[in-house]
Amino acid sequence: MSKILEKVVWIQLAEYLETNNILPEFQSGFRKGYSTTTALLDVSDNIIAAQDNGMCTILVLLDFSRAFDCIDLSLLLSKMVYYGFETDTVSWFRSFLTGRGQCVEIVQEDGRMRRSAYCTLKRGAPQGTILSPLLFVLYTTDIIGCIQNCKYHLYADDLQVYISFKASEWACAVRSLNEDLDRIQRWSQNNCLVLNPAKTKYIVFGSKYQLNSVPLDCQVKLGSESVERVYEARSLGVDLDPNLRYENYISGVVRSCFYRLKVLYKVRQYLNERLRIQLVESLVLSKLNYGDTVYGPCLYTKTGNLIQRVQNACARFCFSIPPRGHVTPFLNEHNILKIEYRRKLHLACLLFQVIKSQAPKYLFSKLKWSKGRCAERKQRFLQLSTQRHKSTAFRGSFRYAATRCWNNIPPPVKSAQTKLTFKNRLKCFLMEAQKGKYL
Repeated sequence: MSKILEKVVWIQLAEYLETNNILPEFQSGFRKGYSTTTALLDVSDNIIAAQDNGMCTILVLLDFSRAFDCIDLSLLLSKMVYYGFETDTVSWFRSFLTGRGQCVEIVQEDGRMRRSAYCTLKRGAPQGTILSPLLFVLYTTDIIGCIQNCKYHLYADDLQVYISFKASEWACAVRSLNEDLDRIQRWSQNNCLVLNPAKTKYIVFGSKYQLNSVPLDCQVKLGSESVERVYEARSLGVDLDPNLRYENYISGVVRSCFYRLKVLYKVRQYLNERLRIQLVESLVLSKLNYGDTVYGPCLYTKTGNLIQRVQNACARFCFSIPPRGHVTPFLNEHNILKIEYRRKLHLACLLFQVIKSQAPKYLFSKLKWSKGRCAERKQRFLQLSTQRHKSTAFRGSFRYAATRCWNNIPPPVKSAQTKLTFKNRLKCFLMEAQKGKYL
């Protein structure tokens, strides 16, 4: 019953926060239509656009230590009052959050359980509850007031702060960045949250020529502590490198996929074809699906071929194809899209949702529509306008990849009223393209 009640309250709380525009525009945690993927797309697109304009970007990945456990409950309730929650609502949350206790259980050598005395919790959102993540998002809403010089993106307790600059102006940019970081640290102290300088990292993005003009140590500081510069940083599950080519990240994912496939081969003889396909989709190819709309447009051809090798190996596992046998006929026979077309399908479905709901706003605002007659502008299947750019690196940006993807979709597919209909029509269209290309 508690989970059902929490879900009902969560729906009402989320609706209140959205209706009253309380959440920051660049907060992507636990919101309908938002995800880690949309957050990564926004940040990477801005970095690539800056690089196209001849600028480098410093991205700082801030780490909060035990963020959910450090919430000051009285301060959280005060913020709810500030944001206009009614007295009865605040009282309900006070009852829900306070008066909780915890203890420690230890299994002794003789197998008997020993339990400590209960200790009343004075801080922290309850672990494992449906409401806690959204309450943390509400708790940190006002942190954006500290970020005055830089851009930012939040996903729950993951905060990314970044600033773009001409390579010759790096010192001024770092000074502005440090000012924001200092304000963020003071806000954290005032709100009982703890930033961990040891786990906070920064990475510099740009072309090789641009990066050569930036010193190795940019003197990025969090309070009195220096922040470590890294050349590969994990952000929301994806490893970012200075050129945003994702080579090391893809290599790691591919190794993991082949290892999982190797394990599946041990039980292959006990599985029918249908089960093999299901296991491969859920345990192997699912690792390639995550973030593919982010890294897909940026890949070198050789990196893309490496990913296709994984699918080819999966097809041989599922359909008992000989080592030198062609994989494509089997994929076509079973209506399975190749990796390249799968990425197009995923990006197009995301685009359809963004265009239809106009959310997240930070992605929708990146799309520019081709000019046409007023009657045409109202139709969702209008073409997007390709934005001017100076370098080939810009083709890895969301705005370029999205425009190219959307404009290649035929109007009958775009005119679908639901995402499911759109996805089914587009998959049929892509399958026909794949089969035609093979023939």
